[in-house]
Amino acid sequence: MIRRPRLRRRRNPVPPAATSSGPGVAPLPGTGSTSSPRTITIVDDGLDSVVLGVADDTDGPAPARTSMDPRIRARRREVRRTRGRRRRRVLIAIASVLVVAGIALVLLVSPVLSVRRVEVDGDVYSRYFDGQRLDEVVASLRGEPILSVDLEAARRQLEASPWIRAARVRRDLPGRVVIELDERRPLAWFTGADGEFRVIDAEGAVVAVLAGQPVDYPGIAGAAPDLLPGEVAPPAFQAAAQLVRALPEEVSVLLTGLEVGEAGDLSMNLSTDTEVRFGRPDDLQGKLVALVVVLRRNDAGTLSVIDLSSGQPTVR
Repeated sequence: MIRRPRLRRRRNPVPPAATSSGPGVAPLPGTGSTSSPRTITIVDDGLDSVVLGVADDTDGPAPARTSMDPRIRARRREVRRTRGRRRRRVLIAIASVLVVAGIALVLLVSPVLSVRRVEVDGDVYSRYFDGQRLDEVVASLRGEPILSVDLEAARRQLEASPWIRAARVRRDLPGRVVIELDERRPLAWFTGADGEFRVIDAEGAVVAVLAGQPVDYPGIAGAAPDLLPGEVAPPAFQAAAQLVRALPEEVSVLLTGLEVGEAGDLSMNLSTDTEVRFGRPDDLQGKLVALVVVLRRNDAGTLSVIDLSSGQPTVR
């Protein structure tokens, strides 16, 4: 018997779609999946039979790897560095805030920065007439942490005094508080219906109510209400107090008292038994200038009335 020669024929790789496109076509045994490229080998063993074998070509050399562009690699490194720097800045900022808050908390409660000295300036009348209030404010400040001491509360308490027009309270590190007082200056007094004497300043504010008659200030005669300290007198009494403050020295030495009429007109009495009539309390500055001229040109002892109510002085 004559043998046929063994023939080996290699076909082209079958694409995955070709092995599964038709109905009823299954992958070859041992291939695992139709998606993997395979090489089919036909072997003729000379016995009128054909053996199909599967040859896997995955053992071939791996494809060469493509190297990364150096510019891309450098850009990636720069991005990582930027993110790192940003995280460090955030952490440093948070740490700084915590440190500052801790230091501030320590200073707020530390006795090292407490109020050790309180200085008061301008307490002439308030020390004498309202000294207890002033002492209470000073005591409330001393020993308190200077950074958190309530200066505004101290200011309000001081300005509640009828003798204090305005108060300024400021801290002076490391341990001093300074109080500056703008006091009301008493200028005149008037008697209320209750018989007590009200001392007022140039704004007509009542600074004190006394049982005895003051001797250091001129009195204002006239009907007046019973006012409490801190309250304000009627406009005519305010004008009388402002007149007292504006008097030149050569007139103030002659002043014995003032009077407010029922219609609100104002007059002044001199030690020479001279009555000065101002009329309505307006243009008092101009009327005072006219009064000074009259007194310089005449002997006040010879004048009984100086009338300035019309703006043009007349005497008799």
